[in-house]
Amino acid sequence: MEQPSSIVTVGDVIVIPEGDYLFGQGALRLLVTEPPTTTGHLGSEWLTVTGREIWYDRGEPREGRDRTAIVRVTSLVTHPPRRFHAA
Repeated sequence: MEQPSSIVTVGDVIVIPEGDYLFGQGALRLLVTEPPTTTGHLGSEWLTVTGREIWYDRGEPREGRDRTAIVRVTSLVTHPPRRFHAA
């Protein structure tokens, strides 16, 4: 398995199913704004990911609030991030 820091980078958009992050309802769509860190109390199976929530209004993406979530590493491998880095 890849190292957690190489799975997700700043600028990636991740979409995580409800059961694969703590805590929230529904899928989490996040534009990553800080490098992820391994979460010590849960072991290396989880990462702390910080970013800005993304939601859609009439089919157009909109940025929401800043958000930090604890995400399963296996979910990031199963649902790879989309890379939309600005030029």
